[in-house]
Amino acid sequence: MSDTNALIVTADKLEDLTGLSDRRHRQLAKLGYFPSPKNGMYDMALAIRGIFKYYREDRFAEAKTMHEAKLKKLSAEAAMAEIKLAETRGELASISDTCDQLAIISAKFDQLITQKLDIEAPARLVGKDIVAARNECRMIHDEMRETIRAGMSIYETPHVRP
Repeated sequence: MSDTNALIVTADKLEDLTGLSDRRHRQLAKLGYFPSPKNGMYDMALAIRGIFKYYREDRFAEAKTMHEAKLKKLSAEAAMAEIKLAETRGELASISDTCDQLAIISAKFDQLITQKLDIEAPARLVGKDIVAARNECRMIHDEMRETIRAGMSIYETPHVRP
């Protein structure tokens, strides 16, 4: 063999050297990592250099992806820590706690409506004309609104849970 042939390698020999298939070599050549084979022969120095370049870039891309995944995980963990801290401070309530509170409020509203409209209103409206009855209903409405506002005031103070 002459010196020029020493730098040329067959597809089979390049497969043995790199562990990659000739198909993959051709894909890498098409991607520009090294020149395509001529008559099934590769320029060994350029092919090996190109394969090293491919592995470096592939490793860099993998490391970058891993780094991004770690950052994403750290960000999620930080967000979860913020949520736990807010829960500990009483700034957040769980959905089940909120639903329980809404059920209590709803029951109190129902009790208030029943008391005002079924029990008090008929007695307060007996013998009144339309105008007086409307005024009395407005007063009942205002009383109900004020009772509701007073009951809801515990939820207006930030960071305080009932």
